[in-house]
Amino acid sequence: MMMQASLTEQCISTSCQQVEQQLVETPLVAAVRWNAAFILSQLLVAISLIYLFKPTLLWVWGQIQTAENSFHIIGVGLLVGLVIHSVVAKKRQLTLSFQIKKLPLVVFTVGCLIFLLNERLTGIHIFSATLMLITLYGFLGFYVKATSWAKAFLPFALLILLLPFEGYLDIYLGFPLRLFSAEMAKHFLSSFGVSALTSESVILVENKAAIVDLSCSGLKGLWAGLIFYIFLTWIESNKLSLSWLIGLVLFICCLVGFNIFRIISLVALDLVLNLPQLANYAHTMLGVLGFVFSCLFGWLLMRLQSGNIQISPKQESMNTNPPNLSLISKGLIKNDCYSLALILIIITGSIFLYEPLPKQQSMANKKIELPVDFNGKEVAFLPIEENFFKSNSANAVKYQFEWSGYQGSLIFVYSHYWKSQHDPRNCYFSQNITVDYEKTLSLSAEYDSKPVEIKYLHLNGGQNSGFYWFQSPTKKTADYSSRVFSGWLTPSEPWVMVSVAWEGELSALATEKFVGQVYSHIKSQF
Repeated sequence: MMMQASLTEQCISTSCQQVEQQLVETPLVAAVRWNAAFILSQLLVAISLIYLFKPTLLWVWGQIQTAENSFHIIGVGLLVGLVIHSVVAKKRQLTLSFQIKKLPLVVFTVGCLIFLLNERLTGIHIFSATLMLITLYGFLGFYVKATSWAKAFLPFALLILLLPFEGYLDIYLGFPLRLFSAEMAKHFLSSFGVSALTSESVILVENKAAIVDLSCSGLKGLWAGLIFYIFLTWIESNKLSLSWLIGLVLFICCLVGFNIFRIISLVALDLVLNLPQLANYAHTMLGVLGFVFSCLFGWLLMRLQSGNIQISPKQESMNTNPPNLSLISKGLIKNDCYSLALILIIITGSIFLYEPLPKQQSMANKKIELPVDFNGKEVAFLPIEENFFKSNSANAVKYQFEWSGYQGSLIFVYSHYWKSQHDPRNCYFSQNITVDYEKTLSLSAEYDSKPVEIKYLHLNGGQNSGFYWFQSPTKKTADYSSRVFSGWLTPSEPWVMVSVAWEGELSALATEKFVGQVYSHIKSQF
């Protein structure tokens, strides 16, 4: 009996082990286990991406919240609405399934690397935001079909262009464009016997100067033109090909070429023919005509290209097949987990390698005092000013003063770190002070062999005025873009930002006298 009971227990034990082994090796159990790991991996990837791009996301959110960017919010909303309408109207089925693909992996990896380099070497937020969107576009390619990913390129490009970045574009892209335009205009005028010289974005003809400023850079026309060309490609359903790229290059050349023609015409009217009033009338008219003609040229190039995207029968059959429902298979989910682990390694490595541009310390104990004959005192900064200067390690001081019967306030910012200084117009915008119009003045006087440029601002309907410039031991400019590029090329050179706000307006003679006095005073401090 005991022997029989022992055999029975042994049989039961063996049967339990077999059942347990079968249960463990059941494909459904294995699939559930790998599916849980797959979902967890996706959550980790999403959290890691948010953590990597957190500073950039916060910056973009801050830009969107400003009142002047409401147009961009509307534009992005319309773009999203068009995408949704396109999906619904064509009854497209969006099936999301994760799979590593070569081209999206290249876009994703290169986007991460360039993002890290930009954060470390330049710290330019607009480039970081653009690279973030490019990286996310590559990440999207892991979840959608190759054809859908390719079609998403145009909406993504429009999204980048519709973000509120054009105010920053003149600083980083508009300045080189203005230098190029001024140089081309000089060569063209010289070929017709007009003796012309250029100093950065200033064209000099017989001791008279023309400033190639933001309104003449052609950057806004180029920005609007790119939106037009990409949007036209999208609604015309043109395929992205070499001919499309050649058309885009020709379209950009047309925009830039017309802008150079406008600059040449304005310089010829103003400085050569002495017709400044006619030049003022022609300024806007030539800009509009050039943009309209360029858009017509771009539309013609688009019509010359091939028509709608043709899908081969093989591709069409692949697109119309129902989604693969075999995700519960152990092998596929297991491979997806390994692929997600690779993406997670790339993102985690980027997080550990992430190092933003270090804030250079301001020059200790270096403070620009008012000239001795100025009747003034040092005052506290407004909270918004103090936060900016503190966050960028700036050595800044603010005075209220009286000079020759005029009352005003003055800010000196002494630093070799270009981010410690800023475009003073942003201060007025942030304080709801209206900038009615602005102009660049080139002042020539005995205190320097070369003219000194200042940016003059007409504020609050004439109740106030202001001007500013940037000054180093070797250079002087009213162009913040020039200051930024100099900071990249010669990071050890000290600069002083001078920003003055007045109650009322100064006469031309008083402006020249004040600028000369302050300029000479700062020059003696280096």
